[in-house]
Amino acid sequence: MGFKNRNKKLKWVLLLTVVLAVVAAVFILPGKGKPKPNVVVILIDTVRADHTSIHGYERDTTPNLKRIAKKGLKLENYFVNSPWTKPSVASIISGLHPTCHGSRVGQFDEMELYVVGTAKVEILNSKIETMAEILKKNAFSTHAYITNYHLTPRFGYHQGYNHYNFNGAGSDKKIVCGTDRDAIYNAMKILETRKGKPVFIWCHLMAVHGYCYPPDFDKFKPGSSPTLTPIPANAFQKRRVQEYDSIEEAVCSYDNAIFYSDALVGEFFDFICTKAPDTILIVTSDHGEEFYEHGGFEHCRTLYNEILKVPCVIYGPGVPTGVFTGLSDSIDLLPTIMKNLGIKISSDLRGQILFEQNQVSREGKKEIFAEQHYRGLNLRFALFRDGKKMIINQHKLTREISREFYHDGLVIEKENVFPTADKDIIKIFERRINRHKTVNKNYFRKKVGRPTYKNLSPEDIKHLRSLGYIE
Repeated sequence: MGFKNRNKKLKWVLLLTVVLAVVAAVFILPGKGKPKPNVVVILIDTVRADHTSIHGYERDTTPNLKRIAKKGLKLENYFVNSPWTKPSVASIISGLHPTCHGSRVGQFDEMELYVVGTAKVEILNSKIETMAEILKKNAFSTHAYITNYHLTPRFGYHQGYNHYNFNGAGSDKKIVCGTDRDAIYNAMKILETRKGKPVFIWCHLMAVHGYCYPPDFDKFKPGSSPTLTPIPANAFQKRRVQEYDSIEEAVCSYDNAIFYSDALVGEFFDFICTKAPDTILIVTSDHGEEFYEHGGFEHCRTLYNEILKVPCVIYGPGVPTGVFTGLSDSIDLLPTIMKNLGIKISSDLRGQILFEQNQVSREGKKEIFAEQHYRGLNLRFALFRDGKKMIINQHKLTREISREFYHDGLVIEKENVFPTADKDIIKIFERRINRHKTVNKNYFRKKVGRPTYKNLSPEDIKHLRSLGYIE
């Protein structure tokens, strides 16, 4: 009798051991012995770095980002690889430059739409593996709360999500503030009610894109100076600033919107500190905004630093505390996340590992490449290297090329010194830009083959018009 009881106990012990082994295999980091943390990306659309107090802006627009940075890692010289949402976000979620992933062009020019009668955009091809797809394969529950129409399933950005929610509101400022708040609160709810599985959440906030904020956040106003700079009548791309009488008024609304978005991020940060401390939080942006520093407004068409340099802070288990001063960019986030989760990824990705288990991995990249294929007749390519920057502008039809070169490559570009720059240095920059272009084209041809387009529907056009992308 005693022998039989011991036999039963042994069977139960063996069964329990098998169950625990399965759980460990699914939920434990390989070789680390710790549960996988959650991963949350909050992307605040349209935030330029030099309008955030975390980067020294005179207005305290981002007190909560400063709080997060003190407990986590701030990327001091972080750049995006494209000047507008669709290709920039695709680079973040794929770890690839725009020409590599192919979701670059939005061909919705007014001439094409109204004269030809159709308009089309490149979509994110299903052959491009996304951050959500990788994490879903590795037992994460994946969720997205999207408020930007460019990132809808229509254009391929739903890949890899168990739950994908689009709640875009166009240009209605009150509603935009509400949908951003809903995105944050939904993310909190997912973390609070998760059942065993680690979760991945993408929250995309649009208040800054539309200069939207509630009345309680009307903090920053034009100064006491009686002289305000009027919005130039012939300024390039000025849809969102048309309602303002001066550049200063537009900037104040923009800064107030950043202040509001930062408050939402602060609420989320407080939540994870108390209720979900096993969460890696990344807060960043997809591009910045111009305010006539180089003759235009808004974003999409240029590769100046008011567009490309954005904030990025990372907090959570395994994240070191401090400031990463080296060069970093959008394509670094995916490999960094996966490395810290113990997940293997393709060796084709060219992003760097920023940190690993509380230790900064490297001092930064030697160079960063950015590209602009938005619409119209110009292509633009930029290279950051050795504190300098080169921009090449190429006309699609005539193939005519113009060049810009800046010694102040990590801040707002002040003086184009190309005519007097060292010719040997110029040759190095040109060779490197051409090398990036060739490598990226070859990667796309091998991985995807041909661009994938989708014609815009009347519903697409309505949403894009509400965002200011179609007149």
